[in-house]
Amino acid sequence: MPRRLRVAAIQQEWETWVANGWVDTLNPMTYVKDPKDLTTAASYVRESTADKALVYPGLSIRQLDTAGLIEQLDSARETGTLGTTMFAVAHLDDKKLNVLKVGPYRKQPLLTPQAEPLKASRLLVDDFAAMVNRYLQDPRTHILSDQASTNDVLSQIDGIQRSLHQLSAAASSDEIESVLKDVTSLHSTIKNWLRLEAFIQRGFRAQYIASYLSQVEAILSYASHKVKSQMPAPIAGAAPTPTKTQ
Repeated sequence: MPRRLRVAAIQQEWETWVANGWVDTLNPMTYVKDPKDLTTAASYVRESTADKALVYPGLSIRQLDTAGLIEQLDSARETGTLGTTMFAVAHLDDKKLNVLKVGPYRKQPLLTPQAEPLKASRLLVDDFAAMVNRYLQDPRTHILSDQASTNDVLSQIDGIQRSLHQLSAAASSDEIESVLKDVTSLHSTIKNWLRLEAFIQRGFRAQYIASYLSQVEAILSYASHKVKSQMPAPIAGAAPTPTKTQ
């Protein structure tokens, strides 16, 4: 729903809510049948809020069959969102429940990203590093690329892991954004590194690997904004604090 119409009809001006740090998550009612439409709608919400809140697009499971639900779950992940919300539980039949149990909800969550964003980022990057190494060491799933490019990727991953584990819970927004820039750079490198994967019909795996970093970017961007929004706002016209001189 366009912003002007949304504000007039249902008073949801979440761009302002997010900018002011009033909300941590957004659960837009992206109730569509086509997964491409979900990607468009969810991407719009992420872009319009600049990842200053965590987005969990809504799925209308009443109008989706089991295959359609799987497609939309995949689309949400590819968009870089941290998960989905579903409306409503009354429409979850046995087939859909089984898909969720063996798929994205097969494990209990370790934490919610908005509660501990830096810890969530570390967990994702550590899992990402383990996955990449697992693919590289298994001859059946080996990622096809030249050794120099692979070494560059591994070096960047190692640097980001060290930086994230060195961040304290009280890290400044500048410290968080410094790591975020490195993750964004790695994301670009990874896409180039995986080009051959897509060429040999492994496009889904390449997209799955890259989507990890999109999620990390979203969490770190949110974490940086949260730190900024908790800082006291400057008072207009206030005199600077005097300093003593020797």
